[in-house]
Amino acid sequence: MKILFILTETLRKGKGDIKKYPLATQEDIHLGISYISSILEQNGHQTDIFIKTNLDSYFDLEEVLQTFQPDIVGFSTVYREFYQTDKIAAYIKSKYPNLFLFAGGTHVTLNPEEVIAQNFDAICIGEGEYPVLELVEMMSQNKVPTGIKNFWFKTDNGIEINETREYIGNLDALPFPNRKMWQKYIKDKNGIHVVLVGRGCPFNCTYCCNHALRKTATGNYTRFRSPENIAQEIEMLVNEFPGLHTIFLEAEALNLNPEFLEALADRLSLLNKTLPRLIAYGANIRMHNNMNIQHVINQFVKANIVVINIGLESGSERVRKEILCRPEYTNEELLKAVKLAKKAHRHIMLFTLLGIPGETVIECKETLEMVKKCRPSFIHLGIFTPYPGTALYDQCVKNGLIDPVHYKELGRHRATFNTPHMTKRQIEKEYYSFFPRVYAKNMREYIILRALFYLIYRWNWVFLRPYGLKNL
Repeated sequence: MKILFILTETLRKGKGDIKKYPLATQEDIHLGISYISSILEQNGHQTDIFIKTNLDSYFDLEEVLQTFQPDIVGFSTVYREFYQTDKIAAYIKSKYPNLFLFAGGTHVTLNPEEVIAQNFDAICIGEGEYPVLELVEMMSQNKVPTGIKNFWFKTDNGIEINETREYIGNLDALPFPNRKMWQKYIKDKNGIHVVLVGRGCPFNCTYCCNHALRKTATGNYTRFRSPENIAQEIEMLVNEFPGLHTIFLEAEALNLNPEFLEALADRLSLLNKTLPRLIAYGANIRMHNNMNIQHVINQFVKANIVVINIGLESGSERVRKEILCRPEYTNEELLKAVKLAKKAHRHIMLFTLLGIPGETVIECKETLEMVKKCRPSFIHLGIFTPYPGTALYDQCVKNGLIDPVHYKELGRHRATFNTPHMTKRQIEKEYYSFFPRVYAKNMREYIILRALFYLIYRWNWVFLRPYGLKNL
């Protein structure tokens, strides 16, 4: 059978190349769809992908539908894209009423009642590899799909709700993700690749969906692939993309399992000795009390993991503990970790949030001061955005900060509501002055940087990105 996957990128603004190349680099590939595609093709089915941007029309979609002629159309969606995803599903249903449409993804898993009420014939809850394969196999035999775990189906008698299956215990059993179907949409084919090394997270951060996703199925939610299986995929990537130089090892936190980290570091070190060029890696770590940061850094050096992502989120220990429910650690422990990483010539990326409900103006300033003390190589800064299905979203609704009926995400560079201590205007002012306050050495640099970041992030003047810092 032929399965067409549709992914929307309608909030990504731009001109010119964004229609032809909506994905800037290989790291923009959607790995969830890629894994499902691989397992389908492994079983004799055909798959393709269509990425809908804000510049594509329904004529572009129609051309793909007419050319590929799918038997089934699958959508993967997050909250910010759900409205657009449903519009596309409605269009397809109006033109091709007999075409079977299903949806999956984080927003679907956390809000199934809302999604099944829209223009889909079925929805998939949680991990989709084996459920979607069962769906396609059943439909290839001209059977009405029913009784498939993880799926909800629309029927003449209402909604058929099936129980969820256990999380996939052996991730090594999955084929490597299908990257080939994405290449027509990628501009820089030799940029950073992403290799998934694990799934799930054991923590309960209120702004994150992991605590909610973990409850949707049984079995171990936090899992890792074997180092050997990971190395095999990297070898395959090096052969397919000779210009490859950097790989991000995707897991919520690579330091959650010290034994796994040691084994992976040993295997990557051995692998790098056999490759034609040295591969550099990036990875996430999760700060927590009493972690042996020096041991983690030593393993990263051995594996040539040169970029370390750390989720600071807030420089206020109170906000991290009482509002975000982050694993506990002190600011001094963070500063020590950054110092040790820099001593080992690692680059630090700090993830930070502004406009957190309950955060005071002073605590917002604490975040800035912590980042200034760390002076990381990179900052991933965002304005807090509550997502349905998370504990902090429910709290925002309960406290009257957002109206769930009219609330829509505007992107992480826009404040969508006033918090008890900060107005939207104050939050955005802090946001657009954050980078200049960290990196500017004088008032001239501050003015230039603030103007650049405002134009880039508010109005998406992406052609300014190659200039900026290096020309100061």
